[in-house]
Amino acid sequence: MPALVNVAASLAFGASLAFVLRRSPSLRDEALSWPFLVLLAFEAMVATPVATLLFRFHPQWSMFYWFDPQVFPEIDTWTGTLSAVAVIANASAAIAGFMLIRHSVRGGPEWLRWTPFGIAGAVVLWSLVAFPRRLVFIGDYDEFWQGHARLFVARFAGWMGIAAYFAAVALVLVLRQRYADREPEIA
Repeated sequence: MPALVNVAASLAFGASLAFVLRRSPSLRDEALSWPFLVLLAFEAMVATPVATLLFRFHPQWSMFYWFDPQVFPEIDTWTGTLSAVAVIANASAAIAGFMLIRHSVRGGPEWLRWTPFGIAGAVVLWSLVAFPRRLVFIGDYDEFWQGHARLFVARFAGWMGIAAYFAAVALVLVLRQRYADREPEIA
């Protein structure tokens, strides 16, 4: 998915994880808790490889086709740096969402609990309304503007993005089901 949408999804993921585990004493007592470590592990094992793959093989799509390679001929040499920025932005957004919800759960303002979801929803909605074609068609810059880009579900990269989002949702649901009212036990 384009980087902006991934950052919004990471914000919502971090917030969702803290929200479903809000009754966890670990979450309330310590910032460096098992839910936070689960968040970091997911970001390291799922979000980082997917964001890196998308920037490596589809940098124009990842950047919403905003940069014309003829106007910015060096843009392809920056994909490594842009990928690193995307990874840092994703991880930072996930941590920010998690910490905002944690702060709200620990006695912060109630409205803060919904802020990450509102921001993430607004970004995704804005992307869908302002750039629907840029969001759903993958190709290089010329393919996109000539109408030859392919629907994202027809490309491996699109399925990797979808799989990452499903994995995030599945993780949140599993953790909610198993640990919403109790801590994990180490046997």
